[in-house]
Amino acid sequence: HGGSGASTIAANFAWGLSTEHKQRVSLIDLDLTFGTLALQMDTEPGKGLADALVTPSRVDELFLKRALTPYTENLHLLASEADPGTMIDVSANAIDVLFEHMRDGYDSCVLDLPRDVLIRQPVFLNILDEIILVAEPSLVGLRDATRIARMIRERQPETPVWVVLNRIGLSPDADLATEVFTKNSGLEVIGEVPFDAKASALAAAKGQ
Repeated sequence: HGGSGASTIAANFAWGLSTEHKQRVSLIDLDLTFGTLALQMDTEPGKGLADALVTPSRVDELFLKRALTPYTENLHLLASEADPGTMIDVSANAIDVLFEHMRDGYDSCVLDLPRDVLIRQPVFLNILDEIILVAEPSLVGLRDATRIARMIRERQPETPVWVVLNRIGLSPDADLATEVFTKNSGLEVIGEVPFDAKASALAAAKGQ
């Protein structure tokens, strides 16, 4: 849910793949209106992603070269800031065309996919190889992760779904233990990230 830190996890995961594992990585912010990845990385979002999803016939190697923003040599960002009054209806064809080109140029594509976008546009599930749900160790996080995982499994039963628990220690008296989260959700927790207010605030202020 909003505020669980999925965008921060996605950004750091993509950065880790590109630096520690030397992969060529694209990081894609699928919140086309209010996405925060460009702000987190101190870059300017363009219109490329929204344009690609509305008019897939325009997408080619040159289009993507102009639309993607280099963050490092191996990490490129694709984001947009669409008009809040504009509803962007994404077709399965547009997604297929975009990611066919993306796969040709990158070892990994990391998508930051907000839950409301996933619910409105479940066609995104068609191109995902694996899914990581970012949840807080709370009753709300447990409920939402369980419901979203159920929806995913009904549509794409073969796609692996895992959980990263984020912001652990923010409310120590209310945090659910990992084993409780796993038992009640039926989902495997593959990572636990402690809450670090100082580091988070510093990174946000610097755009790094």
